[in-house]
Parts: sequence; C-alpha cells; structure tokens
Amino acid sequence: MSKGPGASQRVQFVKEYGVSGVSVGIATMTTNPVDVVKVRLQLAKAGKLALPTGLRPDGMVQTAVAIVRTEGLLALWSGWQASLARSFFYGGARLGFYTPMKRLVGVDQNPSFAGNLVAGSASGGLAAVICNPTELVKVRLQSKDGARGGPGAVIRKVIAEDGFLGLWRGTVPAATRAAIMTASQLATYNEIKAQTRRLTGWGEGVHLHLAASMIAGLVSTTVTSPVDVVKTKMFVAGNQYTGPIHCFRDLIRREGLRGLFKGWVPNYCRLGPQTTITFVAVEKLRQLAGLDTLS
Repeated sequence: MSKGPGASQRVQFVKEYGVSGVSVGIATMTTNPVDVVKVRLQLAKAGKLALPTGLRPDGMVQTAVAIVRTEGLLALWSGWQASLARSFFYGGARLGFYTPMKRLVGVDQNPSFAGNLVAGSASGGLAAVICNPTELVKVRLQSKDGARGGPGAVIRKVIAEDGFLGLWRGTVPAATRAAIMTASQLATYNEIKAQTRRLTGWGEGVHLHLAASMIAGLVSTTVTSPVDVVKTKMFVAGNQYTGPIHCFRDLIRREGLRGLFKGWVPNYCRLGPQTTITFVAVEKLRQLAGLDTLS
C-alpha cells in the first residue's frame, strides 16, 4: 500500500526536525562558553553579576577570565544540559517548522526573500513559545546565581516563586527575538546562496554554505541584539519588570541606546560560528537524509 501525501509529509517533517535539532546541538555545544560570557556581560551593568573578588567585568576576555578564576574552567559550560535540550527541541522546531511554514505561505515551490522572511518569522516565533521553559532554565543556570542544583532546582524555584506559568516568563521578547533571528538567518542565508550561485556559478558545497552562513550570522546578530538583551534581563529579573516594554524603558534610562547592544561582540562570537556550524551541518545532514538543500 502506497503512502498518502499526509504520511509522506509527516516523514519529511520528522527528518527535518531531527536533522535540524542535531545540527543546532553540535553548534551549541561548540559555542556554549561564549554564550555564558555573553549572558554574564549583559547582566553585569544591571548588578545581577557579583563575583567573589568584586571584579566587574567590562569586556569579553575580562569576563571569561573572571569566570575561570572564580568558578573554574567548567563554569564556561554552565547550563549545557539545558542548552543541549533547548538545541534539539527549540533548534529542531525553529528550523524544522520552516519548510511546513513555507508550504503554508505558498513559497515552497517558488521561494522569495519576502516569503522566506514570513516563513522564518512564523517558525521561529512558534518554536520559541513552545520551548520557552528550556531557554529560561538555560539563562538562569548561566547567570551564576541560579547555577547551583541544576535544571531541576531552577524549575522548582521558578514554579515556587512565579507559578507554573512563570516558566513562560519572557516569552514575548523570546518569541520576538526567535522570529527576527530565524527570519534574518534563513532569508539572508538563502538569498546569499542564490545570489552567489548567480554571480559565481558555484554549485552546492561547503564553500557556498560557509560564505552564506557567515554573512547570515553577522546580520542576525545585529538585528536581534536589542531583543536579546531585554529577553535576558527579563529571564533573570523575575517580577522586577511588568513586561518587555517596562524592561526596555528601564534599560534605556539606565544605559542608553548602547545598552541595547551590550554583549554584541561575544554574541557575534557565539552566533556567528554557531550559524556557520549549524548551516554547514544541516546541509550535509539533509543530503544524507535525502532532503533537498535549503532554499
């Protein structure tokens, strides 16, 4: 008995999800130390970071050195359990929903930059809403104060203080960031691929995937930085802010517009390589799984 189109699409989605999750997981474990440094940098000015030495880190290298000196080298992998879980479930969903969303939008056969933006925004936002608890736990673990006890202790503390729905605190900035990041990554990556093929005659291969993914990482880091800063502060602050607008206004009042790009360098040092590793890995794994290349 032949499979119907619905069964075929389900099999394809499982492949898309699995390939995406594994690819993001590989990239995340590689760049987790930079993610820890980024989170600490974003929290330093807000007074949420207190090192035993009294040192207030003001740069990527200084922050990394302070973490290693006071907490040990393995502290750079703080929250790796939540990061890996988030990578598979959230990363898998964020990229795995992309093809179904393109089909829903009607650009699966004739891709366009605008259509890819819409599909990427929808897939990223939906994934962030579903997987928000893993992101919240990851950030709490990486913030140092919540690092003791592991993910289970963080979850119990959040539920005790804010109730079960507290696990979805910061969902609005997280979903906004995910929508912007996914749209900018995928749309930029696919557009750069298409234009590079047109201008150079290159075929699909690692050289093309590297070039497109490096540019996509730069674009996505820049456009998501303000939302990322607000999201991180809300995740750690608990009930301090009534919502993302309140957090945004407080950030501008305290630190000015520059505060919106706090931690941009470490963020790019993480997101740039992570984007590159993710796309190179996902293209290779898609090939092995019998899926079409991203477009």
